[in-house]
Amino acid sequence: MPPTESFSRLRLLIIDDDPRLAEFLREGLKSQFSLVVVVAGLAQAKSLMDGPFIFHAIVCDYQLADGTGLDFYRWLRDSRGDFTPFIMISGQVEPITRDDPAFAFLGKPFGLPALCDLLSEVRQRLAAPQPTH
Repeated sequence: MPPTESFSRLRLLIIDDDPRLAEFLREGLKSQFSLVVVVAGLAQAKSLMDGPFIFHAIVCDYQLADGTGLDFYRWLRDSRGDFTPFIMISGQVEPITRDDPAFAFLGKPFGLPALCDLLSEVRQRLAAPQPTH
């Protein structure tokens, strides 16, 4: 099932220390994105964020060997002012919510269509006019 939006010009960063899931995501998504980069931890992800690529979306597992996906999310938002669409995935925690249109949570197990649909939803929320307070 194709995604509801074309991701063919987008670069995706996946942060997951489960090699089987990371490979499944990379293989399943590489034909839909211009670039899919997989790293196993926060240190690698942080160094990539200072590298030559701008990522258009991030999929990050909650529990990692060197911290949590929430730690990385906070680092992006608070330390860098980076509001790249961020999908948190986890099979071990209750759904996490944030008052951030660029954030979404997806519980494991999930299929690739569900991930692509959620990414499209987050990107659409960002494209919509935001209410002013």
